Amino acid sequence: MVERPISRQLLAAKGVTDERVIEVILHLTGRLPVLVDPSR
Repeated sequence: MVERPISRQLLAAKGVTDERVIEVILHLTGRLPVLVDPSR
């Protein structure tokens, strides 16, 4: 099993799975865990 960083786990739990989108979010947040509302 591959261990995923908590930031990616949180994004996936909110339905964010596109790798390009994840990379942009992590870049903008300094790779910190963030709360994402995909309905907006």
